[in-house]
Amino acid sequence: MKRNPGILIILLLACAQFVAAQVGWEISTNEKNNYVPTCVANGQIGIVPDVTPFRTREVVLNHVFDRAAPYDVSRVLSGINPFNLVVAVNGDTIQLGDCGKWEQVLNMREASLKADF
Repeated sequence: MKRNPGILIILLLACAQFVAAQVGWEISTNEKNNYVPTCVANGQIGIVPDVTPFRTREVVLNHVFDRAAPYDVSRVLSGINPFNLVVAVNGDTIQLGDCGKWEQVLNMREASLKADF
């Protein structure tokens, strides 16, 4: 039986393309200085994370704007922020200084934001 090297090459290229599609979907940081958050949104509501654990900087609502003047640029309004938590362990509130190996990972493929510390 004669083997066709073209089919093998196409199969290898398809496998390489699949592996390459899995890489590059995550943005991560472990720097707390000069922290600039990325908004995670679904088209209706957006959450801007904060560097402090269990906190969000703001909640952004889709198509809710503040109109200042007739020819001025509309500003995005922040919504009510129900996501800030205060977590205490044995009566001590968890602060940013208590977190040793802080890291945030934004996974754009799964639309998730994970914070580890």
